[in-house]
Amino acid sequence: MKSLREITDRKTGGQAGHKGHTLHYSSNPDYVIRHYVTTCECCGKSLEHALVIQVKTRQVFDIPPIQLEVTQHETEVKKCRKCGTKTKSVFPEEVQHHVQYGVNVQSMVMYMMYYQLVPFARTKEFFHHFFNLSISEGTLWNMNRKFGTYLTKTFETQARNVLIQAPVIHFDETGLRSNRKTQWLHTLSTDHVTLQYVYEKRGTDAINEIDVLPKFQGIAVHDCLASYFVYEHCEHAVCNAHLLRDLKAIHEQTKQTWTQEMTEILILAKQERERQNTSLNPMAVAWMEDTYTAILEKGYRENATIANHDAEK
Repeated sequence: MKSLREITDRKTGGQAGHKGHTLHYSSNPDYVIRHYVTTCECCGKSLEHALVIQVKTRQVFDIPPIQLEVTQHETEVKKCRKCGTKTKSVFPEEVQHHVQYGVNVQSMVMYMMYYQLVPFARTKEFFHHFFNLSISEGTLWNMNRKFGTYLTKTFETQARNVLIQAPVIHFDETGLRSNRKTQWLHTLSTDHVTLQYVYEKRGTDAINEIDVLPKFQGIAVHDCLASYFVYEHCEHAVCNAHLLRDLKAIHEQTKQTWTQEMTEILILAKQERERQNTSLNPMAVAWMEDTYTAILEKGYRENATIANHDAEK
């Protein structure tokens, strides 16, 4: 597969003219610290009661000291004076043990280990350094197992249902090694939900096992893996990144001019969509469709010429 990355002489980091990102002044700071002028820097006279003629401000954005909170849950037992029955209140469902970590700690563990890919040992170090918590690897493992059970029993079903009803799904598959064997990580995603599923191979067996595409009726965006096109009850759109790589490879190998024109119209459509942050107006869509069709026809003509030339040989 041809890479889209071009070799340039530009240095790493921000490039000249790029849109920068910086902090903006807060109109409602949490704290205001006034640094007073007490004496004249020239003659030493007290300025305690002098008029302030100007105030300059600078703001510092920082994180306050992080402190662990301990919440004690208490239940009651009361005895009815009429019948003598003892009635007790119950602890919240998530409070299962005499001493335990709360949902925020568990959520942070999962975020660090699965999103930031921080190993067990370094996760332990983080909680020790920032919260003075000595979480054992066994406890981290139990949190992982609990989270995995939730994903399997609850989230996986919910994610499937949401994806099946979505107008557009992006599909991809990536090879990885697990227990010294090649496995395939299948990713199904929208702007709001992502489902990842590991299967021993890719193809229709995996797609049927995941059980989303067989029931999906929207637009499936993916690469050119033939297995996707088996499912005809939905529309198919080939990923533009793959198309751009293929167009680049064709141009470098054949010097066909239509490939550059197609690259430009695909990138222009993407930029216009992002610039307007909404659906393109009908006139723009019509122009792009006409241009797209004209470029395809040019490609057909150029390849017909090549085919005739090869036939003559």
